[in-house]
Amino acid sequence: MRSYLTASGVHADIAPDRFTEGGWVLSLDGAEQSHVNLAHPEEIFYEYLRRVGNVVDVMAPAGSPITAVHLARAL
Repeated sequence: MRSYLTASGVHADIAPDRFTEGGWVLSLDGAEQSHVNLAHPEEIFYEYLRRVGNVVDVMAPAGSPITAVHLARAL
């Protein structure tokens, strides 16, 4: 699936991960940005997202929703 993001001027692609069954990769202009395994969402592929997940785990009891915004931009 490919879309052009007019606000940022980049192409976004969501494609199946070639290495992980059930995994999907988000790429912006060809650079991988994020990964999710729908069969095992608790498996976090990127280290920086694991760190965010660790913080979220201590912010609220298990199963409780939180409100958060992730603002980031790779340099």
